Amino acid sequence: MQQNTLDFPLLERPFKADWPYLPLTLDPALAGDIDTVGVLDQLYSGLVSLGVGLDVMPEVANRWEILEEGLKYVFCLRKDVRWCDGTPLTAADFETAWKRVLDPALESPVASTLYDICGARAYHQGENPDPQSVAVQALDDHTLLVTLEQPTSYFLYLMTFSAAYPIPRHLLESKGASWADSENLVTNGPFELETWQQENDQDGTLSLVRNPAYQGRFSGNLQRVDLTALPTCEARLAAYENGQLDTLSFRNLSGDRDRIRQAHAGEYLSVPFLATTYLIFDATRPPLDDARLRQALVMAIDREQHADVNLNGFSFPALGGFVPPGMPGHSGEIGIPFDPERARGLLAESGFGVGHPQPEIEFLAGPDQESILNFLTEQWQNHLGISIPGKSADWETFVNRLEANPPHIFLNIWVNDYPDPDNFLRASKPLEWSRWQDANYQKLVETARQIPDQAQRMALYQQADQILVDAAVIVPFNYWRSHLLVNPEVKRYPTSAIKWWYFKDVVAE
Repeated sequence: MQQNTLDFPLLERPFKADWPYLPLTLDPALAGDIDTVGVLDQLYSGLVSLGVGLDVMPEVANRWEILEEGLKYVFCLRKDVRWCDGTPLTAADFETAWKRVLDPALESPVASTLYDICGARAYHQGENPDPQSVAVQALDDHTLLVTLEQPTSYFLYLMTFSAAYPIPRHLLESKGASWADSENLVTNGPFELETWQQENDQDGTLSLVRNPAYQGRFSGNLQRVDLTALPTCEARLAAYENGQLDTLSFRNLSGDRDRIRQAHAGEYLSVPFLATTYLIFDATRPPLDDARLRQALVMAIDREQHADVNLNGFSFPALGGFVPPGMPGHSGEIGIPFDPERARGLLAESGFGVGHPQPEIEFLAGPDQESILNFLTEQWQNHLGISIPGKSADWETFVNRLEANPPHIFLNIWVNDYPDPDNFLRASKPLEWSRWQDANYQKLVETARQIPDQAQRMALYQQADQILVDAAVIVPFNYWRSHLLVNPEVKRYPTSAIKWWYFKDVVAE
């Protein structure tokens, strides 16, 4: 059993964390949203993990070799790792999990994460029906061999994402599709599931308890974590102020957030977060297939006003590329500038707007985006004199629309899966949903993923980001920061630019 090496006694009470949305699944192959992934990060442990400084650290694999100039990875697994039911974890659990993610019948939303593995894309896309064609192989119980299509400099980062977690092969064989149901669940992470009670994804509690079988580094003193979702922002704030929550996320927190920040100044924590709120204009169909109209719409948006005035500085205006600040390859000040006069000129050239036939443009966003929707609608009305009303939808409806029949314009947030520009500029859902194609852009990002020299890679990604921004197809709107209130009884609460849920390293009284 892992030992707590700190001078702090184990926390006897539950640590209660605000969790705006409870998970949609406990199956790593089916998890595509940040709230679900955050829970899976507590329940599962992969080959490697990302530390607070975004460095790759050993987990189930205690060492690895990179062979044949980056084409092959050999992971050597620890021999003391077990599932929480006591069953030894083996390399076959990884092989089974990854081939299952890629099985086209499963329709995993994260399958493309593994496309760098030789044969993975062809198997997932149905070009080769044989799962054995995917080049991941358990050589023995403690050795996993992975062969890539081509050298991929960010591959270890991919291995930190939940799509690369193992699953208990013995449970999959005995329980089938129900293996990840809460009553059957067997995991290998720092915590295991105790109870999960909810009315819906915004009202309930998921309780985790420390996993005695976990052999990784566990430097905190928490023994139980209650992830609590409450149905309203007012209920969340009241729970924190009444001592019923140890943390409160500002995410989706309505009301006077600046007043809340000032009232709890000594408990306030803010850190950069690798995420970008963005707009997508569908350039594949009228009227937005006209670049002049797309550019006019972008030039009519004062992103600085929204960030500085509407949001009181809680987010940064996205004046640069799609790749956010804090990530290698970020390009500042390359965005299409706010220029209403030029916007009106481009609008007139496009033959759209006042005095011209104006076909209906559908503008859609997911939940909790009403303030941005209203701001953008007002900007286009005030600066261009055109009406593009926005609508919001629940998350499931929104994602289904993006997958099946995207609206003309949609607003969404892209949160990184791994801290590399590739995850914004090539392997990202926004690019897939946009349906935009550019041969020069594609060549740049495909070349960059193979180059080992970091400076050369970043230069290529920056060229690609410039092309993307100039096309006015994916339009960065703001860059995120994580904002939290943390109870003074919490003595250590690690965060990074990727996550704020390092519960195994939290120390509280």
